[in-house]
Amino acid sequence: MDFLTRRTLCGVLLLIGACRSGTESMRGKAHINAVPVKPDEPIKNTEDAEIQPADPNQAPIVFDNSSVEPLTLAAEADQSGLPAGFFDEIFAVHKVDGNRTILFGKNKQSWLLDESKQGLLTRLTLDITPPTGTSLYVLENRNFWIIGKNSVAFPSTVPSKDPGQLTLINLAPDLLKDSAEAPRVLYAGPQRLILANEKRANIVVLEGDKARLIALDFPKMGNTPLPIAAAGLMEGTEAFWFLSAERLLLLKKNEEGRWRWVISKFKVDGGAVPALDASHVAMVLSASNDRSFSYVGRTFEMVGGKLFEQNPIKLSVDIKADPAMDPLFIQGVQPLLKNYCSPCHAGYEEFATLKPKAAAYRRLIADGSMPSNLALTAAQIKTLTDYMTKVMAMP
Repeated sequence: MDFLTRRTLCGVLLLIGACRSGTESMRGKAHINAVPVKPDEPIKNTEDAEIQPADPNQAPIVFDNSSVEPLTLAAEADQSGLPAGFFDEIFAVHKVDGNRTILFGKNKQSWLLDESKQGLLTRLTLDITPPTGTSLYVLENRNFWIIGKNSVAFPSTVPSKDPGQLTLINLAPDLLKDSAEAPRVLYAGPQRLILANEKRANIVVLEGDKARLIALDFPKMGNTPLPIAAAGLMEGTEAFWFLSAERLLLLKKNEEGRWRWVISKFKVDGGAVPALDASHVAMVLSASNDRSFSYVGRTFEMVGGKLFEQNPIKLSVDIKADPAMDPLFIQGVQPLLKNYCSPCHAGYEEFATLKPKAAAYRRLIADGSMPSNLALTAAQIKTLTDYMTKVMAMP
């Protein structure tokens, strides 16, 4: 059944394909204006996302292992190189491979931590606005996930013929409706998404514009499924890890190709930081067999606006690539612009607005023309004019 719908993401023309498990397939076009879509307008089948449910014969086999060494995350990462309040905007931290960790922010942006760059954080941004009631997870190379109560969406790998158009593949599998609440996002990364409700893991695996779905019930303690707090990837294979309060669960296939859970007693040891738990652990595991595994690269946990790990790392922002995050701008210049300029000129405190007007800013501040209704001190004038001179020299 075909249907037509309209949805706008920040002025970007979208082509939305929706697909449900089973035989029903629905597709539509969304436009930025109110001009009705012609009923005979062609709709391309290539925008469909195929859902391949897990084989019902591949029921997980539970293997209960012995205790393993606790994960110790007692060291706090050095945040002195970050702008004040940086972690107030971060809501999740996921490790996508042995070297890269993504810190997901609330304001349509994320931060990439590449361990080969000594703690340097690079901002990942998108100029789109997700629909109300959804969450945006920004990845590298302008990839992303948009996740709502009963839907999952991601950008098509097929370039649009129209530069002003973005193709969005929208999945709405019935399994996302298992719970009255929106699914919890345990992991979001390139080509992999792990969702969960109280009963099961829902894993989306992308292969181009095709999506393969793995849906497996969590093992139970008595009649109650284990409460899962976090999840992630295992290196070099299609396998996944899950954490509950006191157990590590590895999900992988056996020699016959059947999924099974390998369960070990496990805990996160915060040392002098008792608030640490399993809720926001970011790690990649490598397992040679059921009874031995190792951590790949650094392992992090975010709690209380701080990032913890085994060994301290100094985090900093790539100011050369992202001058809007320069602590000098955020802590020294931007507050002056907000207090003295923005009341009359909305948006003048933003770096994107400031940069092309830096020369004019400098001249008007230096000769006293701005601000017109308030007086700056000599120190404030020097702070602003020196910074404008710095911005004028930027490429």
